[in-house]
Amino acid sequence: MSKLFLGTALGGCLVILMMFQNCGQPPYGGSQEGGGAGTIGHPVTLRATVTDPQLAGCRFLLCSTDNVDGTTKCFVPVGLDPSLVSVGMNVEAQGYFPEDVVTACNAGAAFRVLKISPF
Repeated sequence: MSKLFLGTALGGCLVILMMFQNCGQPPYGGSQEGGGAGTIGHPVTLRATVTDPQLAGCRFLLCSTDNVDGTTKCFVPVGLDPSLVSVGMNVEAQGYFPEDVVTACNAGAAFRVLKISPF
């Protein structure tokens, strides 16, 4: 009976590990150079345009072109003082992708803003 239990427990653990094999990976496949996404928790600088998502729960988005694949990706700024930006402004934002933040805005990954300035 104990061998059957042990086999079932190990099989369950293997399934869980396979489901979460990409945990801790970048939310998008970008780079840390210029405007791409860095790895979760590591500092990155985004060159982005402040946009109005017109979605409930979202005040601003930071939209940037990924240097790797050329696609535009938008991020939800967390910790951003709204008096520092306006819609349409081009900004350079320094921060990181937090692993422990969930936002009510379903328009992109959370980006913890540490410093932001126009460019």
